[in-house]
Amino acid sequence: MSADTGKFKAPTLFNIALTAPYMKDGRFKTLEEVVEHYNSGGHGSPNKNPLIYPLRLSNKQKKQLISF
Repeated sequence: MSADTGKFKAPTLFNIALTAPYMKDGRFKTLEEVVEHYNSGGHGSPNKNPLIYPLRLSNKQKKQLISF
């Protein structure tokens, strides 16, 4: 693992609400769309890891996540 140290830079979440569109292809215009995408388990893809599953967040939890 130490060989991978510093190889990945995760983008900051600071002011993320101002950085639309989202995803590497810009498919989502709002954070609500992004949260719903992950909440539903993502879209079907032949390369999707079977460990990815719906989050099942409540509406309140989704609002709290977006507010965070």
